[in-house]
Amino acid sequence: SGTCKQCESGFYCPGGRGIDYKRENAAPKFPCPAGKWVRELGKSSCNPCPVGKYSTLVGAYYFADCKSCPKGKYMSSTAASACTDCSPGRYSTGKGSDSSSSCEGCPTGKYMSGMGATSCTSCPKGTYMSSKGASVCTSCAPGKYSVSVGSSTASHCVNCEKGKASFLSGATSCTSCAKGKYMNLVGSSVCTDCSVGKY
Repeated sequence: SGTCKQCESGFYCPGGRGIDYKRENAAPKFPCPAGKWVRELGKSSCNPCPVGKYSTLVGAYYFADCKSCPKGKYMSSTAASACTDCSPGRYSTGKGSDSSSSCEGCPTGKYMSGMGATSCTSCPKGTYMSSKGASVCTSCAPGKYSVSVGSSTASHCVNCEKGKASFLSGATSCTSCAKGKYMNLVGSSVCTDCSVGKY
């Protein structure tokens, strides 16, 4: 007759013990799935990794196999096999985060387009961002330009001076009007053709 063996560490048996699995019609034993672990012998279930932690290991038998979520990620559920990335426009600098609220919004003047960020990037020249939690910066309008990095307000976008224009949004400088054209206003996105007989 078959003998009953204790279900070993990293495995669970629905009845607490598994009949010798070499015997026909033996009761099965199962490795703990990713996100769970069990150290004790003869267990009928596995322990879940707590919130803020995860495990990719199948058949884990140490609590230490449950790793803290890295920076830029969090996990609000138990028994996780992976952590969730902070969404675009947000970042996290702490490990073991257990809530999406641990992902802070990027401050004004910065943005983050990717997921799972641990920091935010300053808005480049020609752009600004006046709101928190941005995934992209706003470009200065045509007729304006900016040489500042990390601008947090549209007032950093300066009007092009007379005789110059910026034709596209997000300009970092203005272009002098070409020969045969002029502009006697500030903040222009176009240059005007000289009238016939003038240059």
